[in-house]
Amino acid sequence: MNRTLPLSALAVIMLLANSVQAATNAGAELRRLQDETRENLRARPQTEPDQQSAWSSPSEQAAGASESRLYVQGYTLIGVSRFSDAELAAVLKPYSGRELDTEQIHQAAGALMQHYRDAGYFAAKVFIPPQQLYDGLITLDVYEGQLEAAGLEVENNGKRIDSQIVSDMLADRLSPDKPLQRQDMERVLLLVEDLPGVTVNSTLYPGQEVGTARLRTEVSDEPLLSGNIDFDNYGSEHSGRERLGTTLYLNSPSQTGDQLVTRLVTSGRDSNYAYLTYLAPVSVSGTRLGASLDYYDYQTDNIDNLGDADGYASDLRLYLTHPLIRARHSNLNLRSELSHLRLVDDNDLNFNAIRHVDSLTLGLEGDEDHDWLANGLTLYGLALTAGQVDLRGNDNFSQYDRSGPGTDGGFVRANFYLQRLQHLSGPWSLYAKLGGQWASGNLDASQKYYLGGPTSLAGYPPGEVGGDSAVELHTELRYDFAQPVLNGQLQAEVFYQKAWLKNHEDAWTNWQGNNPDLHNEVTLDGMGIGLTQTWQQQWLLRGLVGWQMSDSPVEDPVTHENTDGIDGDYRAWVQLVRYF
Repeated sequence: MNRTLPLSALAVIMLLANSVQAATNAGAELRRLQDETRENLRARPQTEPDQQSAWSSPSEQAAGASESRLYVQGYTLIGVSRFSDAELAAVLKPYSGRELDTEQIHQAAGALMQHYRDAGYFAAKVFIPPQQLYDGLITLDVYEGQLEAAGLEVENNGKRIDSQIVSDMLADRLSPDKPLQRQDMERVLLLVEDLPGVTVNSTLYPGQEVGTARLRTEVSDEPLLSGNIDFDNYGSEHSGRERLGTTLYLNSPSQTGDQLVTRLVTSGRDSNYAYLTYLAPVSVSGTRLGASLDYYDYQTDNIDNLGDADGYASDLRLYLTHPLIRARHSNLNLRSELSHLRLVDDNDLNFNAIRHVDSLTLGLEGDEDHDWLANGLTLYGLALTAGQVDLRGNDNFSQYDRSGPGTDGGFVRANFYLQRLQHLSGPWSLYAKLGGQWASGNLDASQKYYLGGPTSLAGYPPGEVGGDSAVELHTELRYDFAQPVLNGQLQAEVFYQKAWLKNHEDAWTNWQGNNPDLHNEVTLDGMGIGLTQTWQQQWLLRGLVGWQMSDSPVEDPVTHENTDGIDGDYRAWVQLVRYF
């Protein structure tokens, strides 16, 4: 029987549940696990294809120059197709209309070749042929560095990827009808290197005709299966503090550059999380199509004497990614995503909360390590999500939503992050991250931004507070020990964290219930220290201690306990990972 409670009773019950809502809400916990999983899986490709060149130095022509001088009015350029006459005349102007010796004429040829190189035509060559001077004009032969016909060679030393796929990817940007350009060559080789399960070595060498080149690309296999097993205490009191997890990568199982990834995390009977995604190339230009499924379930007993609670969440996604920019020092990726989220929360308070959330997300993610500040890496991302919430719970839940939160219906939120890792001097480096969310209105728990835990404000429990809009700052000073410690590499860190959060974008009358101490906008800050030990890229052991520098806004006014049932101002976190 579906019994409807008076509105006043609903408000009281929901107020009592607020302190543990994030920990016992399937949408809230799924959101935190998704963010954690995607943060771990998000990795800028660090490997670069090994590129070798058999082309000689452009300065070799100048050897043996004579001291005779002659008047040079200008230049006749043979073989130019990439630049206008006016642009190249400006490049050669310092070497025109005056007397030059042989070395200075070679300098003019070098300046022209450097202009090509600066524009990305790294294989361009400029020669001074034997000639007689007419009207003071010097002839320069320009070979813009074109690929020789059938000049793409693929040597496949394994079986993880079909050779024809590699050939088609190379031919997408490299063709005999145009000069070789560095950004084109970098892009295609890096895109091949991005294919799961392979590594690339490339060599560019002269072709049979003067000014042409050939590219040999060697492809070797990497393991079909890779991954890790991990143990940590990153969970909450009600979802299970100690967690055991594993991440598995199945690399190019169909020999097409596809990948199957799964992530499993369990706290035993308290909660379980599973993530499965399949991603496959759909074009030679790097576009990939993927589908993923997240599933989370939980069961808790007698929370704060409010009774038992259980629930689950499933999130089915279809997504498309495309590299707008792919280069050694700069990358920018476009991602579009469709999501269908189903959430079910049930408890002994007769609040059966069933929601369906459909959304579309468009986002950009990129990195840059060749900017105005050397020896550093910048990562950034921006995403816009628009969606629709359909409440399908019982009357009690629906009545409560209509009385205040009003999450049923459309919503819009935007998320961003900006990270910087900067080497300072010697073993010292600085890491900083700014992230946050903006919402157009009140959000369902699955769409809120959560603070607390080892990946957020480390002095607070995981998901201590969640809000519609938030801004979070993390700054960290790191020290890498030069000498091996326990036959591994040790890094120490000290950090400071600060965040602002707005619980409800549109607060309603008496949203605090009978607790006037609750504030809609809160600020939290903390600091901490940490140690990270790694062994030959096989083991990782990380320890972290965070201290609260401001009281939790949901602290129990009587016991001073946070949502994890602990009244202390610090939290300790441990993680152990074994890679294979």
